[in-house]
Amino acid sequence: MKTRESELERVLLELMEALPEPEWIAVVDADGLPMASVPERSPVGVDRIAAMAGAANQTGERLAKELEAGELRFVTVVGAKRQVIVVRLRPDRYLSIGLSPQVPAQTTFGALSQRVSEILHILEERIATST
Repeated sequence: MKTRESELERVLLELMEALPEPEWIAVVDADGLPMASVPERSPVGVDRIAAMAGAANQTGERLAKELEAGELRFVTVVGAKRQVIVVRLRPDRYLSIGLSPQVPAQTTFGALSQRVSEILHILEERIATST
């Protein structure tokens, strides 16, 4: 049976193949809960990825508002071990991507632009949700 989660995972796997050195990709809701993620086992637990994506989005929105930057599009956090890009798909859905810190963030934008509309379409489709 085709579910929203299975369709999201299919597109996330395609995106993962197109990105340089991805560690994970996850779609997260506004409450910081995971909707779908790949791979099945990431170096950081999916619940932590989802919670931190929600927190990064909230912090990014606050920064964008206070610094009059306009509507938030994405947040990037780069550490010594990895970088995380949180893309705002819509006000209640985010895409979290974990990458090696050596990967230039802008190298992800081409692959993202090819898949974001499909992810949004799946999020809006009325298909079964997994239970």
